[in-house]
Amino acid sequence: PRTGLLSFLPSSWVPYAELIRLDKPHGLCLVWFPHIVGLTYASVIGPAPASVNTLITNAFRLMLWSALCRSAGCVWNDYVDQEFDRKTERCRDRPIARGAVTSMQAQICAAILISLAVFSIRDMPSNTKKMAGVVIGLSLIYPYCKRFTSFPQVVLGFSLGTTVALSAYALDVDVLAGKSRISTICLMLSIMMLIIFFDVVYARQDTADDVKSGVKGMAVLFRHHLVALLGSVACGIAGLLWVVGSMVDMCPQYILYSVVGVFLGL
Repeated sequence: PRTGLLSFLPSSWVPYAELIRLDKPHGLCLVWFPHIVGLTYASVIGPAPASVNTLITNAFRLMLWSALCRSAGCVWNDYVDQEFDRKTERCRDRPIARGAVTSMQAQICAAILISLAVFSIRDMPSNTKKMAGVVIGLSLIYPYCKRFTSFPQVVLGFSLGTTVALSAYALDVDVLAGKSRISTICLMLSIMMLIIFFDVVYARQDTADDVKSGVKGMAVLFRHHLVALLGSVACGIAGLLWVVGSMVDMCPQYILYSVVGVFLGL
């Protein structure tokens, strides 16, 4: 590359930088966002609000975890999907698909990144680490789901929705116990549906190639009814956020920005 961040790297590093999407940080924001939601939610419903310093410290620690998990997920997804990528116009120049990184190198890279991600939360509460295991497991399963079900986005969404609880546990707040369980599940489901919304929109550009190569997904299944699907998902997100706000006695501004704002924004 002659421009952008990758142009500053040694040529031998470029394929790996492309593999972890170093030049596309918007994906990190999407992965990190549910963690921030989980932290702020736990601070609201916990026995006492967390200090600003505690929130910032945990937010940055979880940003590192998110960055490593997102990078590992990209590597693993490209490894599993390499044959499909070679048949897809947008993906055929990815490092593994074009042969710049071998399958073995990709597996080693993914293993290192997952190990670093686990190490980054080594001293967090045990419940956080248990939820991290669920997130990693679902992330490893996700790319295979495209072969067997038309709803792989649900698996991806559930993986990121789970990080709401993961982050809350980082503050030692058990959001899945007692009266907060229902509101927490609704919040996790809203994140899951948000991820489904974004991933369907993202996958839409590959629909023609996916149909030819046999890749399954909601963008393929609902390709003739995408507006109805996305509208329904947006309504579901807004409804779930309203339930969360009602159950934890959020202020009117929450309803305005989180419910109405999200619905209109989507």
